[in-house]
Amino acid sequence: MKIFKITYLIMLIMLSLTSCLSYKPGTVYQTGRSDLSSIAQVSVPFIEIDPEWNKLEVIEEDSFGRVLYKFMSYSRALGELNDDQIWTMLICQKSDKNYTYYYENYSFILSGGDDDFENAEIEKLKVWNDWNKDLDDSKMTKVINDYSPYGRLSLSYDEYDEISINIASYISFDDESKLYLDLIAIDANLKYFFIIREYSSNENEVILGASYFAILNQDFMIESNDCVIKILDIVNCQADMAKIKERCNWTFEKYLPPED
Repeated sequence: MKIFKITYLIMLIMLSLTSCLSYKPGTVYQTGRSDLSSIAQVSVPFIEIDPEWNKLEVIEEDSFGRVLYKFMSYSRALGELNDDQIWTMLICQKSDKNYTYYYENYSFILSGGDDDFENAEIEKLKVWNDWNKDLDDSKMTKVINDYSPYGRLSLSYDEYDEISINIASYISFDDESKLYLDLIAIDANLKYFFIIREYSSNENEVILGASYFAILNQDFMIESNDCVIKILDIVNCQADMAKIKERCNWTFEKYLPPED
């Protein structure tokens, strides 16, 4: 009886701990899939990365081990720059102990805010990522399988000031406007890939302007006009990402989806 009570007590403690993990404000660490989170961290524009409130939900796997999943974050470059919730759906091609593999530029789709994705959009994502086809290493790029607890890559305030000045010389905007910068990734040649959102504010509201992608060299300089591109549709920006990376010789895999 004493052994039974001890065993029962241990089970209660374990259940209690499990419950705490389940209901604690979601962190990607709960899922045990830092590999999946690492893709969102280096590839999806307009989202904030923070393990305290990011959530991840695995939807399904195909017959070759690809994973379709949702990633919840917030966005200060969509909505009103006030951390509006946004969901992304992604596909991971494969992962191992050290790396996670995915299709550059076309591994994700963005929602307008909630976690509902149209079936047609999901099917498009699957086609882009060769769902239920043999794995093709030649199309994959890789990221270190390590979800950073400190969010995305960051630079110093002085570096951001310098970058803002350099970018402003390539973008025409009102004197009252400001630029929101988000560093997404750095390639093997130390080029920097940025998301830029123009905005202004008054006492009552934040007014959003145009969005851009920009690629800067290791000296934080834009090498040509080709390395800044205005984003025509911020929710459907995959083709713009692929275009600017192609123009600026970005060293990640240059994958294009099949023709519709």
